[in-house]
Amino acid sequence: MDAKPVFLAASAWLGVAAPAQAQQSAAGGQTCVQVEIAGRMAGTLNCLNQQLRNQAMAAEGEAVPAAPLGAGSPSNAVGLFNQFGVAEQYGRNFGVSVLPYRPPPPVYGGGVN
Repeated sequence: MDAKPVFLAASAWLGVAAPAQAQQSAAGGQTCVQVEIAGRMAGTLNCLNQQLRNQAMAAEGEAVPAAPLGAGSPSNAVGLFNQFGVAEQYGRNFGVSVLPYRPPPPVYGGGVN
């Protein structure tokens, strides 16, 4: 008598995980098993780890791309304080007041009501 049908029937009755399908890995010859629990496919970390390992091995030795922003980037590019930008915003009140400088409203001359 084959033990596989008995195991599958018992595991289905008990709600225990039963292997649903297996994939053969091309790189290491290891088997990747997906598991079905209560009718739902469970996430397989060993399959994911195996795929990531294969990608890392394939990318080994390639040049690493440079980051667009880093420690040497200007402060306004990374969203930090920029003294020249604040001085432009505050005008002649820079270093004098916490309120930015605003010129007085224009006075229009002349008309008789």
